[in-house]
Amino acid sequence: MAKIIYAKPHAVKTLPRYLYPENPPHFSLEEMQAAVGGYIQFIYLPDHEILVIDEEGKLKGKQPNWNATYLAHAHNAIYESDYIAGDALYCDPGEIDPN
Repeated sequence: MAKIIYAKPHAVKTLPRYLYPENPPHFSLEEMQAAVGGYIQFIYLPDHEILVIDEEGKLKGKQPNWNATYLAHAHNAIYESDYIAGDALYCDPGEIDPN
């Protein structure tokens, strides 16, 4: 089970907050792409967690995701001047299909 960190704060009240893999225990590439709305990029956090984001989120003009950005900044996973745009998937590395 992974947590979805939405870029739009009001989305938390109307959309699911957690995502479960269709074929446990791993999320497929397609599932991760659907969750973030584009090609995926991994941001590795030192607590053995991963943020999966849309690698083109900024280019697509997606809204900044300040909650995901704060999490990445807190772990020094991205530069202080950088930010995450669009929805993010917060998951354990064991949930990602190694293929």
